[in-house]
Amino acid sequence: MQNLRGTGRAGKPWMAWPPQGIVPIQAIVARRGSLDTTGWTVQSDTINLAGASVTVTSGGAARAVTVTQLMGGYGSRYAFRFNPQGWQSTAGETYSVSVTGIPTPISYQVTVVDCATP
Repeated sequence: MQNLRGTGRAGKPWMAWPPQGIVPIQAIVARRGSLDTTGWTVQSDTINLAGASVTVTSGGAARAVTVTQLMGGYGSRYAFRFNPQGWQSTAGETYSVSVTGIPTPISYQVTVVDCATP
């Protein structure tokens, strides 16, 4: 019988949801709610994310967000979420996320696509 206990490490300094790269809009706007409502997240076991500032841009324009620190121990030691304010994720858009005010700044891009469109 195989041991399925999660004792390994991913080996990455941070993780985000939605993740860096191409993401279907169907994963962001699901039947039970939207990530724009529940919040995009960044987590780390090694980077202290307390005091993080988040900047999101799309099409050269800054997009307003609110940042909420999350309790550690529910997946990662450090975590926060950020919620869009006055905008929503849209297929065809690329969002550049920059996290500053932390020991190791983080930046990545999320490109939202519509997988239902032929």
